[in-house]
Amino acid sequence: METEKGRYLIEDYVAHVVVTKDDKNVFLVTNKRLLFASRGEIFGSWNCEFTYIWAELKDKPKVTTKGIEVTLKEKEKRGLFGSSTWKKEIHVADLKLAEWMVGKISEAWDANN
Repeated sequence: METEKGRYLIEDYVAHVVVTKDDKNVFLVTNKRLLFASRGEIFGSWNCEFTYIWAELKDKPKVTTKGIEVTLKEKEKRGLFGSSTWKKEIHVADLKLAEWMVGKISEAWDANN
């Protein structure tokens, strides 16, 4: 699968999980990052919806009742109200698959931190 015109081809693939029944949304882990990609409707190309390198994560992702939760480090405080912890939820219906994926993420995290 080529995403963003091959931008991530130099990274080592670790694992992926298809998160929708239509196979159009995929959550991937490489040796350097987490990546969520969606297949385009018209040309069928893969587009990166979001990506986080290991340094942007506060903790290892964890399994929740909805799937996988990714917690990011706090951004710099800007303005009067500051910032708070930001979380991203990746919906994975099969919790055993979510547990397997979190295990693969944990292995990649440990190998690169």
